[in-house]
Amino acid sequence: MKYTQEEVVLRAQEGDKESFSLIVEKYSSIVYNLAIYLMNNKEDAEEVTQEVFLRVYKGLPKFRRDCSFYTWLYRITVNLCHTKNKRKAWNKFILFSQMPSAEQLFSQPETSIYSQPEKLILEKEKYIQLERALKALPLNYRTPLILKEIEELPYEEIAQILNCSLGTVKSRIFRAREQLRKIFTSLSNKKEREDEM
Repeated sequence: MKYTQEEVVLRAQEGDKESFSLIVEKYSSIVYNLAIYLMNNKEDAEEVTQEVFLRVYKGLPKFRRDCSFYTWLYRITVNLCHTKNKRKAWNKFILFSQMPSAEQLFSQPETSIYSQPEKLILEKEKYIQLERALKALPLNYRTPLILKEIEELPYEEIAQILNCSLGTVKSRIFRAREQLRKIFTSLSNKKEREDEM
């Protein structure tokens, strides 16, 4: 018998271990992918993923369903990543060190990028510069930007996850994009100057 997500969550809340296993199976890669953007390395992301599901298991009986399970799970993941990073006293957080390679990002067969090696090199250089620019963004701007641009969540859900107003989310994403543009431009100019030497 196939259950809806809501039924699986409800059954897990009532202590059904099989339902909880279904939750872990369905959401572990989603949690891991978000954690890897917010943590420094794969090991930290794996540790966060395990701890998230431990917290979910302990917290499920108290889950009131005042938001979607998905939103609640994202909130736990983001909060745990932030807490772990603060505990390590990192002033700057590396979000994109484990991003897919440029080849993976630009490997759509319908493009002719592979038939033009010089174009692939230029795209890869742009990707590396973008990655550096993203690393330079403050965490409170990077997190909503990732949730919007990478995870493709609506503004309202991001506000719920970050426990802040819709206006704050939109403002931070706008500022993140502006800072990203300035940082990216600065890095591009620096690279051009280096190439001229």
